[in-house]
Amino acid sequence: MPWTVPYSPHTPSKIRLTDGTECDVPERMTLAEFSAFPWPANEAWELIWEAPVLAPRPRPVHQSLVMTLARFIEDSLAPRPHLLTLIEVDVKLPPARSWLVPDITVVDTNEVDVTKPPLECSPLLAVEVLSPGSASVDVGPKRDAYAEASVAEYWTVDPEIAAAAIYVRPTDGEYEKVTADRDGYVASPLLGVSFRLSGDGVRFKVLTR
Repeated sequence: MPWTVPYSPHTPSKIRLTDGTECDVPERMTLAEFSAFPWPANEAWELIWEAPVLAPRPRPVHQSLVMTLARFIEDSLAPRPHLLTLIEVDVKLPPARSWLVPDITVVDTNEVDVTKPPLECSPLLAVEVLSPGSASVDVGPKRDAYAEASVAEYWTVDPEIAAAAIYVRPTDGEYEKVTADRDGYVASPLLGVSFRLSGDGVRFKVLTR
């Protein structure tokens, strides 16, 4: 895995604690160390391949797209009520090297205890909405972390161009990318539907066929 730490240029080398003092952020951490670390409550931190990464604060357009996608996924999975769609839930991925907070997560409640966060599982689906401060991470080391954990389906969604990329069949730590058709529709194996996005940069719609 040829990634250089830190993965994100926005990740600081120090954090400020509640008492006003500063604390160094290690370049590498175990899951136990990450869980016990005094992260500021107003910041969102993830652990990717044992490296702590500060996630950028979501923009309104990011939140709008997340809500649109979550409703679409939930509606598509309605015939399978044991599949649960969650927003921004902490997930500890096997083999215990990454602790991520996908924008959207789908899990099987027959297999995962969702009453005890963080979830310790390989989700059926993880979705990340790209932003200028996270895109290189989401399509790089984070995508590889999901593949290593055998997350069956991974989406990266770009609000700037209203387009989704779908990655499937993780093998040896790498995904296959689903090819969009000539009209821009991509097929989700989990949902059993092809879709594309449309939007004006603020509000979005999911078109299916």
